[in-house]
Amino acid sequence: TGESYALADTTFRFAASTYKLPLNMYYYEQELAGAMSGDDLIADYTLAKCHYLTMVWSDNDSAIAMLRELGKFRTYRELMLTYGKLEESEIEPIYYADNYCCTKYMLNVLRYLYERQDTFAELIGYMKQAQQSEYFCAGVDEYEIAHKYGFLEGAYNDVGIIYTPTPYLLAVYTQDVPNADALLGDINRLFCDYTIAAR
Repeated sequence: TGESYALADTTFRFAASTYKLPLNMYYYEQELAGAMSGDDLIADYTLAKCHYLTMVWSDNDSAIAMLRELGKFRTYRELMLTYGKLEESEIEPIYYADNYCCTKYMLNVLRYLYERQDTFAELIGYMKQAQQSEYFCAGVDEYEIAHKYGFLEGAYNDVGIIYTPTPYLLAVYTQDVPNADALLGDINRLFCDYTIAAR
């Protein structure tokens, strides 16, 4: 519908494994451009296997190998701005030094993904397989959810596309919040009910 709601969306927080979403999007586009193939090796994995492992099982070893393949950490972070589309004035220095970003960045990533679903069909399919009883899925089970979750060091996060009749994008980052797993499900339930009622 174009309607949106934001709370502290430019506050940079620990991203945990949500960083794997734009990382995979970059590699899928490299394959589409003919610069890479799913058979190419990254460390001990084929790129095709990396996609599956990082998005369905959130495997860290293959994701780190994908990241390191891009060179310096700053180079990787600059490439990811293609999807996160933040202005330089909105970016905190920690973005270039560690795994931190904000939900505005992640919503831009999701919007890029949603607008190019044919390009990223396999990726979205993997997102629909991952942890379908937890995170956003804990609150909504009657609609498909393509999401990338992440938890580490007190961060409990999820970002995704919820396929209600009028789909919506949702990105929530938490830090040291009690019962954050239930909170993510509850937040998604609220947005789902609102979206359905507004039809």
